[in-house]
Amino acid sequence: MLPAAGVRRLIAPPLAPEHSFVPVEAVIENRASAPTRAVLELFANGERLTGQTIDLTPGVSVVDLPYRLRDSGQYLLEAHLALPAGSPQPPGTARTALAVTRPLQVLVVSEHETPVVATALAEHGMHVERIVPAAFAARAARLESYHLVILDDVGRAAFPDAALATLAAWVAHGGALVATGGEHLFGDPHWLGTPLERLLPVELQAQTPEPQEREPLALYLVIDRSNSMGYSSTEPMLHNGEKLEYAKRAALAVLDQLGPNDLVGAIAFDSLPTELGALKPVRESRGALAAKIQQLQYGGGTDFKEALDTARRHLVESGRRVRHIILLTDGDTNRAAEDHVELIAALARSDITVTTIRIGDDTVNLELLDAISRATGGEFHHVENVQALPQLMIRDTQRLMSNVPERGDRPIRIGDQGAMLAGIAESELPTVTRFAFTRAKPAAELRLYVENGTRREPILATWQYELGRVAVLALDFQGGAASWAAWNGFGVLWTQLVRWAAPAGLASDRRLEARRLRSGTLVRLETVGDDAGPYTLRLPSGAETPLRQTGRRSFSAVVPNLRAGLQSVMLLGRDPALPQQIDLMVPASADSGREFRSRGPNLHLLEQLAQLTGGAVDPEPSAILTARPGVVRERTPLAPIVVPLVITLLLVDIALRRTRTLAAF
Repeated sequence: MLPAAGVRRLIAPPLAPEHSFVPVEAVIENRASAPTRAVLELFANGERLTGQTIDLTPGVSVVDLPYRLRDSGQYLLEAHLALPAGSPQPPGTARTALAVTRPLQVLVVSEHETPVVATALAEHGMHVERIVPAAFAARAARLESYHLVILDDVGRAAFPDAALATLAAWVAHGGALVATGGEHLFGDPHWLGTPLERLLPVELQAQTPEPQEREPLALYLVIDRSNSMGYSSTEPMLHNGEKLEYAKRAALAVLDQLGPNDLVGAIAFDSLPTELGALKPVRESRGALAAKIQQLQYGGGTDFKEALDTARRHLVESGRRVRHIILLTDGDTNRAAEDHVELIAALARSDITVTTIRIGDDTVNLELLDAISRATGGEFHHVENVQALPQLMIRDTQRLMSNVPERGDRPIRIGDQGAMLAGIAESELPTVTRFAFTRAKPAAELRLYVENGTRREPILATWQYELGRVAVLALDFQGGAASWAAWNGFGVLWTQLVRWAAPAGLASDRRLEARRLRSGTLVRLETVGDDAGPYTLRLPSGAETPLRQTGRRSFSAVVPNLRAGLQSVMLLGRDPALPQQIDLMVPASADSGREFRSRGPNLHLLEQLAQLTGGAVDPEPSAILTARPGVVRERTPLAPIVVPLVITLLLVDIALRRTRTLAAF
């Protein structure tokens, strides 16, 4: 008896970047007339990745098997279906080859030193490189090394026409572009008529006037650099420096928010305070202070009282009206809480607000830190996930310095759904108070928008530009939409948007797969870019086999006597002196796609046929031998047919008789 179900096909993209979820699908046919329970397992290079119990409905169904492969390389994916014990099992597995390439390569062009978008993408496993706008012209000739370019609130002045034309051509040939920002980008009239304007899925609009310059503030960063800051926030015994690393990122992100006329200073503390930078205008101290922060190392005890008092004295001496301290610590201190009472009162009398940020999941000194913030009019945050630190400190700084005329909190609406919005509900999207006005072009897909009377103001718009994809996110995440950077879904939204827009691979990426034949092993190479070769495969034995071009981007050869298992082969291109080492998984048996389908009878169809004809499915041999031919009688009333026919013939006869009578006269 044949198996009731089997895997007909395994579907996966030929290429997938490292650290991304691979959308693997198994096509399964259930030939039984009733649902069948089975276990579907996914293997990569012989190693079991995942398994799930499924209920298969009769007929053909598709089962999702998403999985994240963390290491780059060539993989042979196999799907195996196990039916209940005692049932005939489907033979073999369905297979497909997958090349996991290096992580997505993202180029961020920004005037900010630490763009929050770049930080979010790096935390989700992407390789992010940031350059200033003035450096883009020199980089434009090497865009083929990147999956995607992000223009982060940049002005027109630093972009020559030739560089913009190169960017447009790169996108048209399969690259990806995301433009994000506020009035500085989308309100710059000098973008009109440029290749960038033609690339974007929105029309640029006149913006509301920029707000008047705000009052400069004075800010002190007080950073814990004690030994406890060298531990992980999630694994208390792991001494990997995670807490201090994210504290430094957060401090640098705050520096990037400040204007040139703001005053900023920083103090690091363990048992004693260490001044990283005196209170000076940002235009004079940004670079030197950032370097000092980046050089911080953990070690020593914890005592933040003297550091706070030093910051208080310098802020009072500054004469600025807006004075603020951000205290960043994992909470433990060598002093008792009552030792800080007098200092807290002095801070309150000096009108210095203090925001305290407590890192870690324990509860040491929570009450003390909360008391400092409440008494001074600041905010208290208990942060267990250190990855949220940069966005949290950015939000605190924006709250302090924001005097932008607001348009009022506007809820975000979801328009055209897409992969970039998967798992994101409309109710969880942060509101916006300020955004750049644009107008969606006719072919654009409006993903997110704000209602403005009868008009929908684009927040996220996308479209296909020839072979590439372009997205516009009309929000300045380090300005009027800073609260978005503190939203838990910020990294998810950006990661999904980048993965939707980015091409499957770079021009230099390759996929190599092997299939068993009777005459040997078919080795097939697929390239992303248009490449005429030639290519040669150097086997572990040292023998070389030329790969013949069989398609626009495919090359193949039949290799005899290639042993099963994981093989390390060398791929030689036009320059044999620069071989590329590739791991090739050779299956142990042939799989032509037909042997393992187990195509049996369609039992459901046969049962229907037997029921309609009075027969049986899979009868006993004795029943077949004793069967006798029979006669089937069926009564069909003829009145509905005969009566109209007789009436018609009668009328015809009368007509003919009258015709003859008239002819006789």
